Amino acid sequence: MGIFNSDSFESGALLAVNLGEDADTTGAVYGQLAGAFYGERVIDYNWVSKIKEHHVFYLKAQELKELINAERNNLV
Repeated sequence: MGIFNSDSFESGALLAVNLGEDADTTGAVYGQLAGAFYGERVIDYNWVSKIKEHHVFYLKAQELKELINAERNNLV
């Protein structure tokens, strides 16, 4: 499923949600893991723009990057 059976965020997301059962939860979990794996820049803007208040997606991604960079600097 997903990350290891696909070559893009989008194709993996479709594989994940089409497994059935609780597709919205499966998609949300996949999105979190694959977003971390691929990075937010590779996710098609057309997909992101469908999220209500999608600008928050980019704000949170930036906050996460800053947090990771701060942690890395503390380890050095």
